[in-house]
Amino acid sequence: MVTGVKPNGNAQRLHFAVMRARLMRPEASAESRRAARSAPIVGARQPLYRHLQQTIGNQAVSRMVRQPIQRLIITRDLDSDIEYEKVKRFLVEVKSVPDYTAAPGDAVKITETNPNELLYILQHGGQPQHKQPGTVMGWTPEQLLEILQKMGFEPAKHKGDIQLLSCFSAFTLTDKGPDQSFAQRFATLLRNENNKYTGAVWGVTGSLNPRHVGAPKVPITATHLWQSDPTYIRMKEIDGLRTNFSELFYVIEDYIEGDAQEKVPGAWKDTLRKFVDAGLWTIDVADHTTDNLVDVPLYQGRVKDWRNRLADALKATFPFVTNKQTDNVSPNNLQDKDQLRKVIETNRNLSVEFEAIMQGYSEARQEQKYEPGIGVDALYKPLAMVRF
Repeated sequence: MVTGVKPNGNAQRLHFAVMRARLMRPEASAESRRAARSAPIVGARQPLYRHLQQTIGNQAVSRMVRQPIQRLIITRDLDSDIEYEKVKRFLVEVKSVPDYTAAPGDAVKITETNPNELLYILQHGGQPQHKQPGTVMGWTPEQLLEILQKMGFEPAKHKGDIQLLSCFSAFTLTDKGPDQSFAQRFATLLRNENNKYTGAVWGVTGSLNPRHVGAPKVPITATHLWQSDPTYIRMKEIDGLRTNFSELFYVIEDYIEGDAQEKVPGAWKDTLRKFVDAGLWTIDVADHTTDNLVDVPLYQGRVKDWRNRLADALKATFPFVTNKQTDNVSPNNLQDKDQLRKVIETNRNLSVEFEAIMQGYSEARQEQKYEPGIGVDALYKPLAMVRF
C-alpha cells in the first residue's frame, strides 16, 4: 500500500542509525521483552518525535506517527487505461485524496481501519440499455457488495459515504422502477434489513471524463472532472427510432406502391410491431427527458410536443398491427393502403424531425459552456454526482 511519503537523506540516515543501535544492544531477557511490549508508550516517543520534526518536517512526521487513513480508490488495470489513470491523478493531485489504492477483493479491513472514511470506487461502468440494467465492471450490486465485504466493508458499521466513480453509475433512461440506476439499486441493497447501511451512495449520471487532464508529470490545471450530458444521451436513445426504422419505412412504401415485393407476405407487419414496441419505450424515455429539461424550457416544450405527436402516430398504427385478417396480405393489396401510406410517412417524418431537436438542444447547451464530444458522448458538462 502506497503511503505517499518518500523519506529524504536525513530520514534514511536515521533509519540506518536505529537499525545499527538495535543490532549492537545486548539481548534482553524474555521477561523484560514481554514487559516492554505491554507497557504503554508515553515519554519515550517524544525525543524521537522532536528529532523527526527537525530532520524531515512536521507534515511528514504527522503522516508517519499517526495511523494511516484508509481512504480507498478501488482500481483495476488502470496502468493500461489512460483515461481512468487521469481520473485517479486528478483525485490524488487536485482533490488531495490519499493514494491508498486497493484492488477488488484485497483484505484491507476497510471498516475496521476507519468506519467514517469515504470510499472511492473507480471502475468501468456499463451503460444501461432497454431491459438491460447498468453494471460496474460487469458486476451487479450484489456482486459489488460481496467484493467490498471481502475487503472488510461492514455496511451496518460503516458511516462514510461511497462514491461510485464509474461511467453511468447513476444514469437512467426512464423513471420507471425496472430502469433504476446501479447506484440507486446498490443503495437500496445496502439499506435493507440485512445490511442496514446509513451512509449515502453517490453516482455519475453520464460517462466520466478527465477532460483537460494531461499526461503524467504534466501539471493539472483543470479544476473539476467532466461527464457526458445524461439528457443528450436520452435524446440519442430517442433518435434510435430514426436510425432503426427510417430505411425500413421506405421499404414498406415500396411495397405499398408495388415497386418491390415481399419475400414473405405480411413481413411488413413485423416491422410495424417492432416500431410500436420501440415507440412506446421511446415515449417513456421522452417523459424522463422532459422532466430533466426544466432549465431549458424551449426544448422542454419541443420534446413534449414531439412526444405527444408520436403517441398519436402510434395510435394510428395500432389497427394495422392488430388486424389479424391482414397477416399474410401484401401492403399493395390492402384496401386501406392509402391510410397505411399516411401512417408510415408520419412516423418516418417524426423520427427524422427529432434529430433537429437534438441538434438544437446541443447548440443551446454549448452556449451554456457545455463542451462538444463524439457519438453518444457528444456533449459534456462539469461532473455533478447524484446522491442516493
